[in-house]
Amino acid sequence: MAVGGSPLQLHSPHLVDDEAITRAAVCLDRGATIVHPTSTVYGIGSRGDPAASAEIAKAKRRRVRPLIHLVYDMESLHEELPNVEWTSDADRLAKAFWPGPLTIVLADGTATGIAVRIDGHPVTRALLEQTRNVLTSTSLNLSGRRPARTSNEVRAVLGEMVLPVGIGGWLDTGDLPISVPSTLVSLREGKPLVLRDGVIKNEDIEKALGKKVMEQDLS
Repeated sequence: MAVGGSPLQLHSPHLVDDEAITRAAVCLDRGATIVHPTSTVYGIGSRGDPAASAEIAKAKRRRVRPLIHLVYDMESLHEELPNVEWTSDADRLAKAFWPGPLTIVLADGTATGIAVRIDGHPVTRALLEQTRNVLTSTSLNLSGRRPARTSNEVRAVLGEMVLPVGIGGWLDTGDLPISVPSTLVSLREGKPLVLRDGVIKNEDIEKALGKKVMEQDLS
């Protein structure tokens, strides 16, 4: 991955290049935005600077919605996001589905809450393990369109996006096998509410929680 130049692309879906991971971390620390794989689709993220996050949302041409906070493990989650209200339901879901394609929205003292996930993709996990920090991320797509899953789709989206902060690089692991985003579940108000259908089905969430969940599609 290059800083201020063409991104280094990892062409093998089985390769985790330590040098590329290190350079990606440098990009993030310098305030740049990177494109990275997840266990479902490609994402675009930054180190969590509010201005950078706002620019990403603007570039996606979507209504304001908080970006997802990706962390390496539970220790990182509690250290980096100390205001998160971790509940027994969150604990059950985390034990059942993390690392994996489940995003959980939790109360944190703000009006919108905070969306968190321990993702399962080895490249993104390697990046988070090295930095022990939060990566704020969202699916790589323009509002109303399908998130990018293949390398060609990533190139097409980046050709249309305009980001003042620029793209620091792209961790290209080739075409991803799953084409839908993570399931999004809110526990912010006590009762589990599915905000977005995804890879993990409602019946599996209900089995893990031992209770019914409500549905609300905000896509």
